[in-house]
Amino acid sequence: MPSSPHLNPDAGDGAVDLDHPIISPDVGPTRLWRPKRVLLSRAARDWSHGLAMAERCTALGIDVIELASDRLGLAADASYAFAKSTLAVTVAPPSKLKLQPIAPSADWRLDLAEGCPIAATAILPGR
Repeated sequence: MPSSPHLNPDAGDGAVDLDHPIISPDVGPTRLWRPKRVLLSRAARDWSHGLAMAERCTALGIDVIELASDRLGLAADASYAFAKSTLAVTVAPPSKLKLQPIAPSADWRLDLAEGCPIAATAILPGR
């Protein structure tokens, strides 16, 4: 097994101490993030998964806003505050579904979101 001193600094020789595993500290109870509103793009409404996401949010009492286009169109000054409590359901364009080679740190890159002020974005694959 390869040495992982950053995971077990007490194992100076690189050996993993299986008798005394490192346990993460108790961080206490956590709270699930729930958006105040969901933006549903026009293209996302064409997908059954996009509609199912909107229906689930509606059932949870979350406002679902159906956009007339595929652009979010938020003003720059209001984007940050709006983004912290918003989920955008969009469809990635076909050009974004291709793996992009990058070097030297990784073999491939697949962007989940780009140029979007919305903090959490669910992306559905293009057709």
